[in-house]
Amino acid sequence: MIPVDLSKKTPEALRELFDMLYDAVLEYPAASLQGDAAFSQACDLLIRLCLSVNDYIHANNVLQCYKSRIQRPRAAWYHLHSMMVYGKRQPRYFMRHPERMIMKVNRALSSADADTVHRHLISLLMFYVKLVLHYDVLFLADVQHFTQYFIDNPLERFVSFNKGIEELSALLEGTIDFEDMTFDTSLRTVPAHPARTEPEVRPTAGLKKHGEPVLMIYEKDPKVVILGDLSVKKDIVYGLAKQIGFSRAQLEIHDDYEKIKTLNIHKYRHNPRYCGMIFGPLPHSSTGTGHASSLIAHVHQTEGYPYHVNGIANAQLKLTKHVLEKCLRDIHTHYETTRA
Repeated sequence: MIPVDLSKKTPEALRELFDMLYDAVLEYPAASLQGDAAFSQACDLLIRLCLSVNDYIHANNVLQCYKSRIQRPRAAWYHLHSMMVYGKRQPRYFMRHPERMIMKVNRALSSADADTVHRHLISLLMFYVKLVLHYDVLFLADVQHFTQYFIDNPLERFVSFNKGIEELSALLEGTIDFEDMTFDTSLRTVPAHPARTEPEVRPTAGLKKHGEPVLMIYEKDPKVVILGDLSVKKDIVYGLAKQIGFSRAQLEIHDDYEKIKTLNIHKYRHNPRYCGMIFGPLPHSSTGTGHASSLIAHVHQTEGYPYHVNGIANAQLKLTKHVLEKCLRDIHTHYETTRA
């Protein structure tokens, strides 16, 4: 059973719990979670942990992981978390398209009671109010559009939310101050200085179509994965990495053919703990590659994997000292260029 009483846990214990569950969720179904029910419970708990500290990046990663692995019907918590994660991760989008929020509210109502949905709506509204207070130049026009929509189309089931919209409109007009707002704010999960809205973690090639680098959010000291038969000793690889700027702990080497065949490649997708992948000679068949002809083809064709390069020598996949040095430098340059 996964522990769910978060109030009695220290920050260190919560972090340890988060790391354990995050790894298990990304590696599912090849992880220790026994069945879809445990996987669903772990995802629910992880997202609640993320939302409690305004970490919408990891929350979205878990949400997408659950969505990709579980077919409909989805768990009761899914639509409520979806409303909160998307609403806070992409505030300007929902301010500009409030009808999209209504769609998510209606989906949340299909699996949660109206009072719960109402309280979460109030939390979102408080979040948007704080954005206006701290970043009014950036968000003012968007929030005005958002408030006007709900003034014209009030939500019949959410009276205090409608009142909050009216007071937000008055706040924007300058007729009241923030301290004068009286609507129910019992679910204030937003700190005095809300977390900056960061780009989502999607480690790909890291370039927009017109060639400008896309900023990535990596965890501290992200890893480089090396997959394939090595033509040099591992100590030489570690030495090369150190010269370039990667510590020994930042290298994850998989050079055993049999183990590579059953490696869960999906755990590297949308994972901020990794900043690059290097491919060398690999088995012709591997699990989890879907319809792709090979593991390399699967990674190249699937959005969301870290920046990846093939180790090529004499027109063949080969991980020599020179090739590895070139690949590691390439990844390090990309990492330094794209990290936010």
